[in-house]
Amino acid sequence: MEIDALCRQLTTSDRVVVPENAALIGGTKQDFLQMGCLMLRELLRTTALGPASHVLEIGCGLGRIAYPLALFLDGGRYVGLDVVRDSVRFCEEHVRPLAAEGTGFEFIHLDFYNEFYNPGTPARLDSGVLPALGDFDLVFMSSVCTHLEDADLRAYLAQAARWTRPGGEFWATFFLIDDAAELRLAEARRQCAQPFDLSGGGPDYYFDGKRSTVAVAYRPEYVAGLLAQSGFTVKSIEFGSWSGAKRAYYGFQDLLVATRT
Repeated sequence: MEIDALCRQLTTSDRVVVPENAALIGGTKQDFLQMGCLMLRELLRTTALGPASHVLEIGCGLGRIAYPLALFLDGGRYVGLDVVRDSVRFCEEHVRPLAAEGTGFEFIHLDFYNEFYNPGTPARLDSGVLPALGDFDLVFMSSVCTHLEDADLRAYLAQAARWTRPGGEFWATFFLIDDAAELRLAEARRQCAQPFDLSGGGPDYYFDGKRSTVAVAYRPEYVAGLLAQSGFTVKSIEFGSWSGAKRAYYGFQDLLVATRT
């Protein structure tokens, strides 16, 4: 389906149910769905995603990107993973029925600790066994790596490599501190703003220096090194506007795409 027609169908369909707490992740129904369409456009622009692709989303949330993918994929496969059980239930009930016949579409709960989204379990991601799901053409994480401390980032990247077929792609958004971002953060500190604190040794840097996964940043070379250790080669990095540095890319977070070797 042509992408503009897909988005019109999605935003006007009576079958699409937007979660009550959409305001936390996308504002109104239209905002929630239009942001999902925007993310689909970005996936199409930067990867080889096609209707028959096998796609894995780590951190599917309430289906903001899964909704347009349910209409886009035709004969392919989609798996969405999330640590929030209620989000998985919502997607199973409302998103999965929109998928085309012959397209695999499922959502799986990962019962691992997260200080905001799943604090009630003692299981840690870096010591757990993630499910065997097969090989995917595209594994992506939208606004997930921006909330991962180093141990969890390492665990997810290593697992993403095991889930990605050779030649497949990994797509993720980050807060990446390059020279331009570091300069802007230094200016913000002089103005008493509350940016990431870079005074520690890293590799993970926390907002306002408080060790919390509300926002976590990394150096791009560190992330590239982790990806290389996991068998990926960075294909592109597009720096977003979050730091206040002038960028050509219009997105807020930084966008990284890598290829599985």
